[in-house]
Amino acid sequence: MQIANAEFRYRQRDRNGTQLNQETRSGDDDEV
Repeated sequence: MQIANAEFRYRQRDRNGTQLNQETRSGDDDEV
């Protein structure tokens, strides 16, 4: 389930892309 959750989060993140990236750029940028 952990892997599925990560995949789901990654897919949703890629889906929103710029919109989500701009708001959570500070925290998400570190993961990338």
